Amino acid sequence: MIDDPAEALRAVENLRATGFSEEDIRLFLSQEVVDRDRAIMSYRSVLQNMIYTVANISDDAAMAREYLDEARQGHQLLVVHAPEVERATQASASVERHHAHRVRYYGRWVVRDVGSTDDERRHELRAGAG
Repeated sequence: MIDDPAEALRAVENLRATGFSEEDIRLFLSQEVVDRDRAIMSYRSVLQNMIYTVANISDDAAMAREYLDEARQGHQLLVVHAPEVERATQASASVERHHAHRVRYYGRWVVRDVGSTDDERRHELRAGAG
């Protein structure tokens, strides 16, 4: 997630310069995320909404809600295909220069934060390092 749209575009350019291809990078502007969610919700029946509510108890659903909440606050969602942890770490380092937060690696069996955590970032900002 990157708060500022212009900064998100710079992050995309930085990723390209780092060797990530067009196919590896997808930027969803905040309004696009909100509009897609609204469209999905409008097409569901009452039964589908009940099933959706029950299914949204999982950790994956919690993360999806976090992203949607961020988008509703005007933050951009940047997705980078990086199948190996090393490549994900490289992508993380690249986008953190553009104030990215909630940077996660989604592996086959694991989801983990990569790069500095939000707590570390807040500490860096208080210390004057950010």
